[in-house]
Amino acid sequence: MTTSTAPAPPPVAPAAPGGSADLGPAGQAPAPVAPEHTPSGPGTTVVALLAAFALGLDLGLVPRVTTGLVVVGVLAPVWIGTLRRYRAAPLLLLGAVVLVVSGVVLAQWSGETHRVNHTNLQLDAILIVTAFGGLGLLLWARTVVPLRWVAAAYGLGWIAHSVLAGFGTQNPWKFGLALPTAVVVLSLCWGRRALLLVALTVLALLGAVNDYRSYTGFCLLVAAAVVWQGARRGGSRRPARLVTLVLLALVVVAGYYLGTAALTQGVLGEATAERTQTQIRQSGSLLAGGRPEWTATVRLMSERPLGYGFGVVPTTHDVSLGRQALAPLHIPTIDGYAEHFMFGGEFKLHSVAADLWSWTGVPGLLVAALMVGVVLWSLVTLLAARRAAALAVFLAVSGLWNIAFSPIASSLGDVMLSLAVLWVMTPARVDGAAPATPGARAAAAHALRVGAGRTAGRPGRRGRRGGPGGRRVPA
Repeated sequence: MTTSTAPAPPPVAPAAPGGSADLGPAGQAPAPVAPEHTPSGPGTTVVALLAAFALGLDLGLVPRVTTGLVVVGVLAPVWIGTLRRYRAAPLLLLGAVVLVVSGVVLAQWSGETHRVNHTNLQLDAILIVTAFGGLGLLLWARTVVPLRWVAAAYGLGWIAHSVLAGFGTQNPWKFGLALPTAVVVLSLCWGRRALLLVALTVLALLGAVNDYRSYTGFCLLVAAAVVWQGARRGGSRRPARLVTLVLLALVVVAGYYLGTAALTQGVLGEATAERTQTQIRQSGSLLAGGRPEWTATVRLMSERPLGYGFGVVPTTHDVSLGRQALAPLHIPTIDGYAEHFMFGGEFKLHSVAADLWSWTGVPGLLVAALMVGVVLWSLVTLLAARRAAALAVFLAVSGLWNIAFSPIASSLGDVMLSLAVLWVMTPARVDGAAPATPGARAAAAHALRVGAGRTAGRPGRRGRRGGPGGRRVPA
């Protein structure tokens, strides 16, 4: 027991949004800290959770109006003021405004040489507004409700969307239920390392059985992060962010080559092995064969670097450019895929970043780069402090994958969920009060460097996470 003359324990920063506080360097229990979310009345809690559910549901009400757009608009006066509590969040939302303006201006310019579908123009602009506005709404929700509740509510809405919309495929797990189920399960298992590892193993097996290769890889990578963070080395300093980033890059590269070898050897079944071997034989690599769209995208960028605009219909020249770029990959069905999907009535380049470029030009690429930077910076910060929750790692990996390889119409909202879950609050306003004193900010910075909390895999006390509506077409 501490006597009245004993020195007070050092101040401990609030746990970052990847985990919860643990014992300090000297083994003391942490001092009470202000939580990231401010306890609120039941009415505010219900509104925040219903808003997250409505964003995940993204149900069409009338033409061009969804539940997500409604809650974003109705609650705009509430969530706009919250943005200043997150580094670069106002910049990203300003970027969204620039995207809408750029997409409309480019469409008018492209109208001289291309046909513009004005219905798609409106839908594209509404998608941008709903997704980025939903990000702001979820960033507010995590300040009044524990983040894991926000993420679970969003995930439940996402599952409801998949069920109500119908799967239209013989693989409903891969194309409708896998990702939202992971969000809900990892939210419910928050802070329980043994339960998390069991859940991730089951999810990985379900991905393998249902031919969802990338999903299986995500789950295994998250499980490795949980184990690594739980392997405490007594008295050892935690790695700097740069070291963590390098280690993360090495793990991803090694995982790609080991995963490719495992797939070709039939670890996930003979059918998956045969498909993987065919893609590598035809295209030279698993990535080029599985996601060939970037080959055509680079060709289009070299031809028209400023992009096309909202609702622009590809011309026969655009289709020809895409086919020429895809031809060296020797994929038998690529011509039909290019004509009917990639260039069928609009540009669909199967990548959030590439689609942002085709819709909005250079501003779209800049916003995509900012999103990648936020996800990587937040993930590396949390991993370096060994406080990255399994849900945070999962959404970081899937979010980066979506930015690179998933269509914008089905995945932009999910990228916003990743951002809302991972975004680290500024230390100066982490408790929602006035800016902290220099001493408090120094203590917060020290805690993020050396870690003042229990690792994400161990029992925690609170969580936080959330983001807007869309579904994906996985590899």
